[in-house]
Amino acid sequence: MISVLITGFEPFGGRDRNLSWDVAAKAASCDSFKDWVNAVRLPVSFRKVTEIVSGLLQYMKPDVMLMLGMAAKRERISVERLAVNLQDARIPDNEGFLPVDRPIFPDGENALFSTLPAKSIVSAINDTGIDAAVSESAGLYVCNTAFYTALYRTRTTCTKVGFIHFPDMPATEALKAVSAALEQIRSQCQK
Repeated sequence: MISVLITGFEPFGGRDRNLSWDVAAKAASCDSFKDWVNAVRLPVSFRKVTEIVSGLLQYMKPDVMLMLGMAAKRERISVERLAVNLQDARIPDNEGFLPVDRPIFPDGENALFSTLPAKSIVSAINDTGIDAAVSESAGLYVCNTAFYTALYRTRTTCTKVGFIHFPDMPATEALKAVSAALEQIRSQCQK
């Protein structure tokens, strides 16, 4: 059986909750996933998230890392295709840090592609009746930093990494979408 690490983020930007963490925690506790999916909440901190994601990959060694985040202004679920080696925030993170045009890893590639099948995941989500699309930009905030870090750290491993951004939407729909994504990932990994 494959092992999946699913991550979500703590609240930020004055919100009391973060849908990404609520969904990650619920998915990991669902009967159909609890034997092979673990959830971890990430901080909305540029400095901490790189260290934490690197540590999780090193010590947990999951087969798959599925990362979740919030992009409230988007119109549909976005399955990210790539992460860029850049931090450029329009609002400070939860520690007050506001990076401008800063590389995540000075020796890193300009961009790294998701190693999960973005189009297949989008199709699986759309098949549930929930609107999803492939996105070419994970933004430049902490979500992108976490995603790029995971891709950077797994360049020489077999771990697959992907990222899904949620718009402002009901948690039940977001959980349904993630469940479809997890089933798609499981079927892809068992081939």
